Amino acid sequence: MGDALKEQIQNMDDDTKIRTLNELIPKAGFSIQKIEALAKTFGLDSVFVNKSNSVQIKFAVISYKRETKEIGLLDTGATENFIDSETVKKLRLGMKELPYQQPVFNVDGTPNRQGKISHYCDLMVSQGNLRRQLHFFVTNLGRDHFLFGYPWFKAFKPDIDWGSRNTQRTKSQS
Repeated sequence: MGDALKEQIQNMDDDTKIRTLNELIPKAGFSIQKIEALAKTFGLDSVFVNKSNSVQIKFAVISYKRETKEIGLLDTGATENFIDSETVKKLRLGMKELPYQQPVFNVDGTPNRQGKISHYCDLMVSQGNLRRQLHFFVTNLGRDHFLFGYPWFKAFKPDIDWGSRNTQRTKSQS
């Protein structure tokens, strides 16, 4: 990437950077590695949710008291994993406070109505025999309860048939 382009990107405000990424990623069909490189190049301190490259999945959430079935989104455009704030309350999941608040933006570039993210949940996530502890940022996801973003894709490298939108079953444990 040329120095002039890098300088132009550095001079963009965060909203413009996010809108630009939201336009680039779905159109170009970038790999996870390319998305990570773009986010790094854009120097974003915030996270964003992009539901245009998503697939709904059914999975089990297992806590020390019970097991419940949930539906979540696998979203190749989301920079992080997210959990809805009402879902955290309903499932009685523990939260941890972030050292600093992170702004979060919706797919259209507008700030999320809940405002900045101040908490996260650590959840043990498994797919098949593979288990990983992942951060889920707590925010308002509207009708969605869970959003599995880039960190989930990086950890599990899922085999997804994007035509039929099928993947292996995922479990989350608190």
